[in-house]
Amino acid sequence: MKILLLLALGLAGNSFAKNEVITLSNYLDKVQVKNDNYNSYLEKKKASKLLGAEGELLYSTQLEASANYSDDRRPTTSAAFQGNQTRSDLARIGLSKSTSTGTDLKLSYNYSKTNIIGADSNLVPEDQFVENFTRLELSQSLLRNAFGREIQSKEKVIKLNRVSAELRAGYNARLVLLDAQNLYYQLVVSKASIDIQKESLDRSKEINSWTKRRYNKKLTDKTDYLQSIAALSQRELDYRIAQDEFSRLVLLFNSLQGVESSSIPYDLDMSEIEVALNFDANSLNSETDKLKAEQALYDSDLEAQSGNLETLKPDLKFSLSASMYGRNTEASEAFDDSFTTDRPVYAIGLSFTMPLDFSSTKKARNGYKAQKLVSAYRYKRIKFEEEVNMRNLRRQYSELKSQYLLVSNLEKAQKNKLQNEIKIQKRGRSTTFQVLNFEQEYLSTQMRKMQLKSNIAKIYTDLLVFK
Repeated sequence: MKILLLLALGLAGNSFAKNEVITLSNYLDKVQVKNDNYNSYLEKKKASKLLGAEGELLYSTQLEASANYSDDRRPTTSAAFQGNQTRSDLARIGLSKSTSTGTDLKLSYNYSKTNIIGADSNLVPEDQFVENFTRLELSQSLLRNAFGREIQSKEKVIKLNRVSAELRAGYNARLVLLDAQNLYYQLVVSKASIDIQKESLDRSKEINSWTKRRYNKKLTDKTDYLQSIAALSQRELDYRIAQDEFSRLVLLFNSLQGVESSSIPYDLDMSEIEVALNFDANSLNSETDKLKAEQALYDSDLEAQSGNLETLKPDLKFSLSASMYGRNTEASEAFDDSFTTDRPVYAIGLSFTMPLDFSSTKKARNGYKAQKLVSAYRYKRIKFEEEVNMRNLRRQYSELKSQYLLVSNLEKAQKNKLQNEIKIQKRGRSTTFQVLNFEQEYLSTQMRKMQLKSNIAKIYTDLLVFK
């Protein structure tokens, strides 16, 4: 019998056991693992960082290769010397590289095999031959892209755009966590509001029962009894509204961690919100990741417009090449000769290009300069808005905290007033109407306190963007 009693008590104890408590840190860990938006921003941040290497590709060594075959049967002026058909096999392989100083380098090996058909063998003894040569080429811009201004601008634009995208992705990922943190706080406040509404409902039930007993004994009039019934109905409605609001927040709470459910299998740590109520709003920095991203984007715009202005300049290019040439009827002999200096070929030159539509060029140049001002104004405004937003949030946080302290004192006074009035009523020295008025005032103060706590938590999470 004792054993059965112990088992029954054990089962009863288990049925009333509390759920596991989920802290804010635990919840944010779940969001980081399960929230697809958060993980997409992390991947975008990672991708942007890796894609920053695109700028280095501008200077990377390139492999170039080509092969051609031609069969030329056009009429010639002298068939004896030129034949009536020329077949050629051409192939080229080489390396090219651009440098940050605007210098272009190329090193290539070239092969060609020519077969002249129909020529007089006495006049053209070698109607089939192989020509091979190794060539080194260098070119340097002296006006446009002088000292690599254009290519350096392209590199900076690529890197700054990627830095901006990386910072923005990190900022957006942080916003997901801050939204989750705010939702945790709102759920804590909502749970506390339910408890307050439940206490108020219980008091209304007690007042209603007491008034009903007095009414049945003809110790009070019907008006008091009807007032207690109306007050009870109002508290039941308020309690239901609080429950519905909690259910709505639970759906959002679960959704952020990738779960579709209208309930949570654990309890919240109600003390977590105290951090939001005791925050030093002066320990903030207006230079957020968002502003840093905008700064990088602004710098990128300036570099892009500088690069565009560079493309409108005339181009004077200096070029130099040196080749080691080999020609023979035997491919192996021609190959060997192409690595000697017996038959060198040197070339040096200048080339000049300039746009002749001066009117359009001037308009484009002025447009790029104006675009710089557009970027400057845009960034200046964004920076100003961020600073103003931070100051406004600081002010709101300070004001709400002051209001919270005042309403906390008011709550104590309203509670003492209500408790005292209930005692007086039970001695027959007060009316139900008076008690219900005090009850309503106490409840209103409690709910105002909860609303302030909710607002403080929201401002707090907004401020964390600047931390």
